[in-house]
Amino acid sequence: MILLTALTQSGNSYGASLNQEILHSNSIAWSKDGLYVAIGAKTKVEILDSEFNVLKELNGHTTDVSSVVFSPDGKYLASGDDSGVIRFWSIDNWNNTKTLYSGMVPTIIFSADRKLFASGDWDGKIIIWDTNTWRKIRTLKHVDESSNDLSMESFFNSQIRSIAFSPDGKYLVSGGNDGIVCIWSTDTWNKVNALKGHEHWISCVAFSPNGKYIVSGSHDGIICIWDTETGENIQDYSGHNLRTISISFSPDGKFLVH
Repeated sequence: MILLTALTQSGNSYGASLNQEILHSNSIAWSKDGLYVAIGAKTKVEILDSEFNVLKELNGHTTDVSSVVFSPDGKYLASGDDSGVIRFWSIDNWNNTKTLYSGMVPTIIFSADRKLFASGDWDGKIIIWDTNTWRKIRTLKHVDESSNDLSMESFFNSQIRSIAFSPDGKYLVSGGNDGIVCIWSTDTWNKVNALKGHEHWISCVAFSPNGKYIVSGSHDGIICIWDTETGENIQDYSGHNLRTISISFSPDGKFLVH
């Protein structure tokens, strides 16, 4: 089920404008020019136009595609799967141009200037890649590294499900099974805020196009809207009866697809 929710400039929702069953999705991304919507479904990636007509089916993954994201310059689409394979597709011809290998990859994202690429892992790590060399330049831990708890519950709670860069490149946000939204400074890579409000694990996070708001969705269907600078929880609302798996803003910031 895919829903379009209209947002006011204050970040408040005023209802769903579209309710259309297209296909079961693990991840959704909207291209910056608004021409394409990419949907990860099972082991393939569906490319849709702005009217939600299927244009292309991308194949090559052998396990479920867990994350899809367009590069900010509109030249590439990246898709990551549960086995740790990250594929890069040229939007000109939809060919697979590059492949990276990491841990199990539930989430991937480009920085706004495309100089950095980040991938989240089930073990609670966020890997930062330099897109010029494709080398790993930094590894972050979503949870407290000082913890000595090696239980299965602790491992489960450390898992990251979603990450996002702010449009101005100043922040990286992460969300996972601990129900906390963490905000990182990209200057120092220190954690600058930890937003608490979800009662279930967080499956998706996103910045609004103007960078003023962070939106997070959890497996109990609750969506939280936060002020980026203050960390204030502006509004909570339920867009689904069950879990909210993926969130993406339209380029003009007027719609949130989830």
